[in-house]
Amino acid sequence: DNQVKTQRDQVVLCPSLIKKLYEEHKKVTSKIKGANTPALFISSGTKGSITGKTYSRRFEKVKDAFLESVLKSGNQQDYLLLTSNTWSTHIGRGIFTNILLDLGLSATQVALARGDRNINSALHYVDEHTMLSTVQDAINNFRILL
Repeated sequence: DNQVKTQRDQVVLCPSLIKKLYEEHKKVTSKIKGANTPALFISSGTKGSITGKTYSRRFEKVKDAFLESVLKSGNQQDYLLLTSNTWSTHIGRGIFTNILLDLGLSATQVALARGDRNINSALHYVDEHTMLSTVQDAINNFRILL
């Protein structure tokens, strides 16, 4: 049961950090007796790769814990923003894209870093990010004039 949407070669940013995290993760997964799979996320029940449904369910647990920590930290405005919008596991891809755009990468560079086969996949993010940035700059410049 292959859960990979599209297999692709992916550029690895911060390779030394990723290597360390991967090695730590492999230590944890090696403790699952009887598991013999190249999957990154392994089911302790089936000993094979977890399903998309299980992945989503586990993400929701992490998301709930994260939201609780945001609320407990007193960041009520952030909590309200995060709970007023629907988001799931795909949010990481959007955040990564926005970071690349904030760093000034072009649409082509963003598409390559994301592993997109088609530049149009990244263009939506680029256009939205550029529009939001331009509007924010205009608002800030308008405030300076007042």
